[in-house]
Amino acid sequence: MASPKNTPMRQFDRSLPMALLRAREAVMKKFSPALKEHDLSPQQWRVIRALVEVDQLDASEIAERCALLMPSLSRILQNLHKRGLIDRRTSSDDQRRSMISVTPRGRALFETLSPVNEARYAHITEKFGYGKLELLYELLDELVEKIEEALQISGVCGDHLEIEITEATLMLDLERAREVLERLGDFGVTVAIDDFGTGYSSLSYLKKLPLHTLKIDQSFIMDVAFDNQDIAIVRSIIDLGHNLGYKIVAEGVEHSMAWNMLNNLGCDAAQGFHISQPLSEGNFTDWLSRPVLL
Repeated sequence: MASPKNTPMRQFDRSLPMALLRAREAVMKKFSPALKEHDLSPQQWRVIRALVEVDQLDASEIAERCALLMPSLSRILQNLHKRGLIDRRTSSDDQRRSMISVTPRGRALFETLSPVNEARYAHITEKFGYGKLELLYELLDELVEKIEEALQISGVCGDHLEIEITEATLMLDLERAREVLERLGDFGVTVAIDDFGTGYSSLSYLKKLPLHTLKIDQSFIMDVAFDNQDIAIVRSIIDLGHNLGYKIVAEGVEHSMAWNMLNNLGCDAAQGFHISQPLSEGNFTDWLSRPVLL
């Protein structure tokens, strides 16, 4: 395995997370116009799709299937019910349980949009290639195998390795991401969510995936010493993460005022030029041996 000591950082446009994010945005551009024509958000469409496949579901089952937080789902259900796209009734088995089903109007909307969306899928598959899509899944599996092999060869314990992945990358295929992360967790590797707060609109994935660290995006950190909104957001993320048992890391700490504010808010760790610029292995060893004044 080559030493990374003198390896320069790859160009920004060749970053794997950025490439995946651009791909996701390109794909969503194919689907969003059709949904907007019918005044549907992607989350609302997700709920209708889930309900079409089964006779009825309760709210918790919909939240689980659609990766939505309950407060968000409540608003979505209210909107869909008001528009006559879903129906709600009390369960005959449990009076406390509300069962939800798609109405004929909702099913008609699904049948209107399905051919359009399926045509988008067919177009993407044709342009990208069915074989390449299958290869993408195989490469994800191979990534896990290579990491496990590298740990065995190096003799490094898995719990000494942490992998960072962005929210947007996770959402490309949540179920496959869960499978991959669980396999990594089997040999001790931990997972950090990078750029937290800038990606997915639903936080339900936090309870579905084996995560360990949340890294607060630097856009919330740059002015955290001065901006009350940033302070409120960062405090909320820290409280949320700690309540879920996660370690919290702040990205992009550039000055002592941000450092002091994060310390007061209870942030666990930080990274940024205020602490140090990126270092080679040798310089990092020297840096550790010196007292650091923050």
